[in-house]
Formats: sequence, C-alpha cells, structure tokens
Amino acid sequence: QQGRLPSTFKELGTYYNKRQKRRKALVSSFVEPCLLIALGMILARNILGGDLTAIAQSTDVIANLKPIFIQSGIEIGIFGTLAFFIGFAYLNLPVDMKLRSLAHRLWLTFPLPMVNSAGRLQSLATFCHYTQKSITSGLTVHRALSLAAEASNNPNIERRIPVAQEAIESGKMLAASLRESKALPDEAIDYIDVGEEAGRLEERLQDLSRRYEEEANESFERTMKAAVYITRLLVVIMVIVTAMMSVGGLLSDGF
Repeated sequence: QQGRLPSTFKELGTYYNKRQKRRKALVSSFVEPCLLIALGMILARNILGGDLTAIAQSTDVIANLKPIFIQSGIEIGIFGTLAFFIGFAYLNLPVDMKLRSLAHRLWLTFPLPMVNSAGRLQSLATFCHYTQKSITSGLTVHRALSLAAEASNNPNIERRIPVAQEAIESGKMLAASLRESKALPDEAIDYIDVGEEAGRLEERLQDLSRRYEEEANESFERTMKAAVYITRLLVVIMVIVTAMMSVGGLLSDGF
C-alpha cells in the first residue's frame, strides 16, 4: 500500500533477524540458571537429603555415596534433556502463530512496566516507523495511522487510534490528535509537535522509531539480567534451606 515493497522485504529480513537474536539471547541467558539448578537443587538435595550420619559412620563411604551420585546424574540428565528440547522448540517456533500473537497482545495489556517495558517500547518504535514510512510514501495521515497501529500489534494503541483519526477528520494536526487519543507518551507527542511546526515530521518520526528501538533493546537486556539474578538467588536460597533442614534433622536426632 505504501508502494515500497522491495524496501519492506529488506526491513522484514532485518526485523526477523533481530527477533531470532533476541530468542537466542533469551535461551543463552538461562544456561547458567539451569546449571545452578542441576548442580544445586538436584545434587545438593540428594546429598543433604540423605542420612549423612549413617554415611559418615559407615566403613565404605564411597559405596554409600555412589547411589546418590547415580540418582543425581539421572535426574540431571532428565532435567538437561527437557531444558534442551524446550530451548530448541522455542528457537524454532513458527514465524507467525495466532497463539503467540494473542499472548503478546495480552502481555502488553497488563500494566507491568518493570517486566514488559521492552515489548511496549518496541511496539512504539514500530508504530512510529510505519507512520513515517506511510506518510513519506504519500498515504494520508488517517490511513498511515491505521497501518501503523495494526503493525504495532499493541491493543492499547489500536484501541485509541480511532480517536486520533476522528480528531484529524475534524481538522486537527497529528500531534494534537494523538494527544487527544493518548495513544503515545507525552514526550513522543511533544517531539511530533515540534516536527510538525518545523516541517520535519517524517524526520522526527524516524528519530523516535530509532530511539524507542534502542530503549527496547536496553530494556530487554536489563530484564534478562534481572531474571538470571533472581533465578540464581532463588536456587541459592533453596539450597541453603535444604542444608539447614538437613542439619536441623541431624541435630534433632542427636539430641
């Protein structure tokens, strides 16, 4: 519809490449937590969950520890196999899935700024990008907003854009219409307003798209680091609790 089919395919190639890199980054970020679970939760649980007093007082400690290590190895193997196949399936999901699209839309609907901010920022970047491309291609602002809202796959934007379109039909400028609909953050609308007044709307929209995409990448990296740290902390806490319970059981038996 924009008359930019070749460049659109080029942009799609870049977009899907970035999405696959994010998937790989997500899977690789959970390698360390999986190792901690395998070594901490499984191995430590089996060792500390056994009768340490009987093992220590036995004449053949190695023989008593051998079944524990065998059981731990089997459990670690099962856990590792499941983790591998889950990661493999995630990396090879179909490009377009209705279930994935629905889950993504629901994810963006919930007010969870510390968790889904990367998705929200990416949808804003997509909206600004498609609006800029459509207007540059000669489409009307009304039609450009429809295409951009659909491309963003953000239900909040899609729900509010009709208000902006009605305002445009009544003769208002793009920034004023978006401000009335509350489809975008105020800082983005202010930026668009300046671009309209200076006659550089397309350039401002392109700048907004780049900025929101950079912020989305930074937010994604922060979220992944936080997820790894939280998982690591939970594993350490569980191992410590298991150890304390085992020691407590030994002390109670001794007294």
